[in-house]
Amino acid sequence: MSSNAAINSNLLNEIADITECSICTGVFQEPRCLPCAHTFCLSCLEVYGKGIKPSGKALCPTCRKKFTMPAGGWKNLPRNYIVEKLLSTNPGKAVVQNSAREEAVSSADKLSNSVTLQMSQCQQLADQLKGHKEYLSHRSEDVKQSILKRSDEVKNLVDAHAESLLCTVDSVLKSAVEKLAVDQTAMETRCSDLKDLQTKLEETAAGSDAKDRLNAIAVELKPLMSEAKCDSLVADLVFSEARLPDVNLVGSVEPCNNSKSTSKCGCFSIQPVCRLISLNYIVIFVYCD
Repeated sequence: MSSNAAINSNLLNEIADITECSICTGVFQEPRCLPCAHTFCLSCLEVYGKGIKPSGKALCPTCRKKFTMPAGGWKNLPRNYIVEKLLSTNPGKAVVQNSAREEAVSSADKLSNSVTLQMSQCQQLADQLKGHKEYLSHRSEDVKQSILKRSDEVKNLVDAHAESLLCTVDSVLKSAVEKLAVDQTAMETRCSDLKDLQTKLEETAAGSDAKDRLNAIAVELKPLMSEAKCDSLVADLVFSEARLPDVNLVGSVEPCNNSKSTSKCGCFSIQPVCRLISLNYIVIFVYCD
């Protein structure tokens, strides 16, 4: 409310107080003034002073001061021309009430418009939230499918490497077994040769030409008397695990909160940690001296 409107409202309230009868609390009707200067409606005084005879004593309803009722009755009391002038130039309380009512209606209209605007904004936000909720529901299914797909890819890669390693193990094992078989045959042949020479030694000891025959046997025995050694005896298969960083090979799911993006907020995205996975498994076949 402006300052002028406030001043007018206060002025109207003051006028309403002046033009209001204290008995009926309504706007004066034929205002009559008592000797004490208090003013009342003529009809209110007639009801108030019912039973009081003309020229009789009465009390002011407001200040209780005694006065003498006119000989001609209450209607002969002097009229309050000032109040009548105010009533003629301004309807008094009715104007104040109408002004207050109009002001209240205007304020109510403004508040109603504000409430309507707030309701519209709230409904708009509610609709947006509903749309985001439905979007996230669909988006979560897409993310789940992406995770399962990525998991299958990683599994297929690991299975492919495992299959290759198993084939490598078979190949290395076959080669090692063949080498062991060759070395075994060589050792068995050497043992057989040594056994034959031992038999010759036993037979030679009883013969007359033992010396010459022993020299010949010594020549044959010399290469067989070196320390028996076989590298294949300590051969082994070793599996070395690939050492990978402590990361999730499938991927990660993170909230998408890009303020520059024009797409719906609250979405989720899946980002593979590594697009190409290399798992190095080593199978070592060791020959030890």
